[in-house]
Amino acid sequence: LNDAEETCRDALALAEAHDGRIPPAGLAWAIRGDIQRERNQLVQAEQFIQTGIELAREGGLTDDLQQAQLYLARLKLAQGDPVSARQAMKQALLILKAYRIPRLTGLALMLEAMMALKLGNLPAASSWAHAVGTDVQTDNREYMQEREKLILARVWFAEDRLPESQQLLETVSSAARAAERNGTLIEALVLLALISWQQGEADKSTAVMAELIEKAEPHGYVRLFLDEGEPMRQIMAACLRQAQLAPFRAYGEQVLAAFGPAAAPDTAEVLSPQEIRILSLMAEGASNKDIAGDLFITVGTTKWHVHNIYEKLEVNNRTQAVNRGRELGIIG
Repeated sequence: LNDAEETCRDALALAEAHDGRIPPAGLAWAIRGDIQRERNQLVQAEQFIQTGIELAREGGLTDDLQQAQLYLARLKLAQGDPVSARQAMKQALLILKAYRIPRLTGLALMLEAMMALKLGNLPAASSWAHAVGTDVQTDNREYMQEREKLILARVWFAEDRLPESQQLLETVSSAARAAERNGTLIEALVLLALISWQQGEADKSTAVMAELIEKAEPHGYVRLFLDEGEPMRQIMAACLRQAQLAPFRAYGEQVLAAFGPAAAPDTAEVLSPQEIRILSLMAEGASNKDIAGDLFITVGTTKWHVHNIYEKLEVNNRTQAVNRGRELGIIG
């Protein structure tokens, strides 16, 4: 991010020497806006991106306009405005599809799947993943297909296909690490940390988080973590207690503060319906393996839910969880 910001500043300095408002400067403004979004400076991010959109429109630079609209869609999601996010994405996709170039049409379909996943429409994202899965997995053009592979891994993660998602991400992260493509590596590490944690591999998750935070801290990444929601907040809070993350504790605490305080649960809605089903099975003495079989989920996912139940009920073991659930009237 630091290198990207410096390049944008240089470009804008050149534009300023030529009266400032020249259309090609729009892309530099838009990229600076996306950098500010990543650093969670959302007001300034919107100002920069809107300036970029205006300049691109003035010059009829459709490629730059398309990219700026994508940045705007990401910003609107960060601002909690899904309607505007859809509108911005629609504008970007109209430009991409108008070229009628197979590669760009495929990119548009991938972006539609990404937006669907962000908005909770898993069936739409799964449909895209099913259509492209084999081609993306077997394509050896690592750099060209990285974005598709990251989105595919996200879809599989949402579908609870954790081993497949993990294997694909390890392939992507290995290639990105070797080529020093840190943006790709950082996003892959985020997902790998989530998967390891959900599978109950706390040590592995901590190791991944250590590499992730080491890469992210010098550049001020924030949204990278915030956009993953409560699971990432829990992982970061737990991992920061480990000795190997001690050098990054100040940065980690800043990111945790950006999440805001954890909301106190309403006792009427302490657990999700799935967590209530799992707690009920725990009360019957079912093991994690038994629960996974009954609910058609993996043992790793079961462990993740059990961990969340402990966190929400503020207990340390199954007996305490069952007793607390009965005290609150969650289970009989």
